[in-house]
Amino acid sequence: MKKILLTIAAIALFAVPASAQVYSIWGDMEMNTCSADVAQYQPFDVYLFIQPGPLGVRAAEYMFTGIDGLTASLSEEVAASTLTQGAPLGSPGYTTAFAECYTDMFIVWHWTFVDLVGGTTGHFMVVDHELYEHITIAICDEDRTEADATVYNYFGVNTGCVVGTEESSWGAIKSMMD
Repeated sequence: MKKILLTIAAIALFAVPASAQVYSIWGDMEMNTCSADVAQYQPFDVYLFIQPGPLGVRAAEYMFTGIDGLTASLSEEVAASTLTQGAPLGSPGYTTAFAECYTDMFIVWHWTFVDLVGGTTGHFMVVDHELYEHITIAICDEDRTEADATVYNYFGVNTGCVVGTEESSWGAIKSMMD
């Protein structure tokens, strides 16, 4: 019974509110792979998704951090934008206005990376834009144009992905079940 209750609590902790604007990072377009085990010179893909809340997404501001030792061999902005500023990968961050109001999940960027050093480990993350205090998304509502965004996961390279909330991590929840 204890395991069932803890499992339900874990699912509730990781459930995303219906009104949330969420960034997530995956290794495939189907959003099944959140980490990559790679050898030296082996390419792998990373996709940055946004799941809009019910009011859609018109623009986004964020910083996508990479991992030292990896090189982007291909970089493609997938969502059509009308205005972009900054760097889509790394400092100081990226600001983009989309060509349309997106109301369904969409891919913002697609990168193909190569581990030139070999044995590189770390996580790709979406973090606060250096010029702003939080991750924001411009919604399509005329009365309220900005909403805070959350990050669903960190993409792991030669290590596991990280999915969690500010209050608890999946590892902490799993340890309660033993």
